[in-house]
Amino acid sequence: MRFWQQLHRKLFALQSGPAHRVIFYYFGEDPTYLEDAYVTVFRNGVVEIHHRNEHVSTHAQNVEILWKGRGSTGHKGRHLSLIKNEPPKSHL
Repeated sequence: MRFWQQLHRKLFALQSGPAHRVIFYYFGEDPTYLEDAYVTVFRNGVVEIHHRNEHVSTHAQNVEILWKGRGSTGHKGRHLSLIKNEPPKSHL
């Protein structure tokens, strides 16, 4: 990786690392996924995914990331989870 790419990731990335699976959700389409990818989540919401077959950039609202080594038990350190909120229900 080039120097400027490393510096950019270090300054602007919230979290980066290997992921078991990255699931893509787009309106009107069935969910698709990539397995064993390297993921970087940036502060502005952009998610960059490097896979052996492709390189994809999308927004955090369109993906779910299942990180490697981030189990519910025994995990120490920073952990980022993205939660999709349901639209507010109006009370009439």
